[in-house]
Amino acid sequence: MKRVIAAWAAVFAGVGLMLAAYSAMKRSAAAVPFANDLMYLGEGEPVKTAGLPPYIEVRVRVVGPAPQLAALLRRTSSAGVTSRQRPVWGEKLVELPQFEQRMSGASLARGRLPRTGADEVLAGERLADRSEIDVPGRRLRVTGVLRPEVGVFGRCFILPADRNNDPLFAGDDRSVWDGYVLHLGMGLPEHSVSSALDAAFPSNTFAAVPQWRRVNRGLYYLYLTGMAVLLAGGSWLLIRLYGALARRSIPIVGQPLGELARRPQLLWIIHWVYFGSVLLSMAVVYEFPVLQTVLVQQAAEELGGGSGRHGSGGAPSRSGPLAVAGKAYASRNVPAAAAVTVTVNFFLGSLLVITVPSLVVPGVGALVALLRSVTWGLLLAPSSLPLALTMLPHSGTLLLEGEGYILATFFATLVPIYLFDGRVAPKIGGRFGRALVVNGTGSLVVLVVLLTAAVYEAIEVIAMMR
Repeated sequence: MKRVIAAWAAVFAGVGLMLAAYSAMKRSAAAVPFANDLMYLGEGEPVKTAGLPPYIEVRVRVVGPAPQLAALLRRTSSAGVTSRQRPVWGEKLVELPQFEQRMSGASLARGRLPRTGADEVLAGERLADRSEIDVPGRRLRVTGVLRPEVGVFGRCFILPADRNNDPLFAGDDRSVWDGYVLHLGMGLPEHSVSSALDAAFPSNTFAAVPQWRRVNRGLYYLYLTGMAVLLAGGSWLLIRLYGALARRSIPIVGQPLGELARRPQLLWIIHWVYFGSVLLSMAVVYEFPVLQTVLVQQAAEELGGGSGRHGSGGAPSRSGPLAVAGKAYASRNVPAAAAVTVTVNFFLGSLLVITVPSLVVPGVGALVALLRSVTWGLLLAPSSLPLALTMLPHSGTLLLEGEGYILATFFATLVPIYLFDGRVAPKIGGRFGRALVVNGTGSLVVLVVLLTAAVYEAIEVIAMMR
């Protein structure tokens, strides 16, 4: 009982650390102008739409390509890099009207604000190594660098508005664009706001600039520490639950539960590797945010069929598993969303990519599970305020759904163990048969865990959408 109490204490302590870190992130970001803003590039004005947040019109010139980013996007997205996407990923010069009123020293990581008319600019955090830039007929000196929280301008140089800047934004070439900067508040935008953005900035005319924002480094790692404590405590509780169930000799699943109880070290190793890879990937994302930016854009395209809000450039509608799941969640129907989620996670995420491959090439499914854990970390890292808010409840999904894949990996790992253990059966055919049985019955345990995760995820995600 003391161990159970300690495990629950770890779960609550982890949640408490995450909440404390998020609250501090929110207070820090509230003092920084443009900390949670979004920018669109296009031609002309947005469509007048009810519910659209107020926006600032800015002039934008693309001053540098982003060949490495474009190549990465091509490799990770079947939509490729469209002509509409190239400018949003490049380095940009942005003329900000009413600069003195809208930008303050609170936005600076170092340096000072530029002076109007003095050929001086601010550099976004992703361009911190640049001391000056050359644009047609002008050389602009960088006087300060923006904080990581100002992600909307992460790959931009900010120039105070001045009528002498007109030559910089003249001409009809593809380097000059109309820009619109919108303030979305400190949390997740409401569904009505998201719908208004999609309507006001159609993807055939506008594309959203990827957001490079990052929260305070110390608070980020405090948040990850809380998540690690939560996952450790939750894993401890689940492993003890398997032991308790194994003592009950439940029909059909008695053998896989017994294996879970007999091999706690192997089970713990898989837990540490799986969740450790998630957390390590989250640490990597903070240092290399382009990885998350690309993956989030790709996931958004798959879920929403290429929403203009993510800069898809009018990509064709998708019909894959993620698109089906996206439609189910958009319907706000919890049973339908849970049914689609457990179907995808169990049949595609567990059976077809972990269990079946491991029966063909013993244990290979463990590598697939490891790749998934790394992808989760890169995609779900709480590196911005909205993602940190999302991961407060979604860490429960991370724990439960990850547990389902951990169990599938555990049973898949038993295949090579059984094949090389003469105590299981005298002949290799008998050993393989035992491995096949334990994976088949173990899949029922995996199904129960993934079903629980799917119900929780459906309730959690739909509640966050409202």
